[in-house]
Amino acid sequence: MRICAPIFRAYDLKDDFSERPEFRQLKEELRTGIRTWIDENGVPGYRSPARKEKPPVPYSEQPRYPKRNKRK
Repeated sequence: MRICAPIFRAYDLKDDFSERPEFRQLKEELRTGIRTWIDENGVPGYRSPARKEKPPVPYSEQPRYPKRNKRK
């Protein structure tokens, strides 16, 4: 919410806000703000093109570890 708070402060949010033209602008600003935050900070499971992250290693190429012996 802290990343969205400055965006919401710029609008006069009343009961009829969804019927006004500013509603579409608010949605776009929120979408852009959240996308920018994700690109800058990352989210588990999401590769950001802006951060130039390497793609995850496919499961079939992950290292294999020997099975452990059962304790007696």
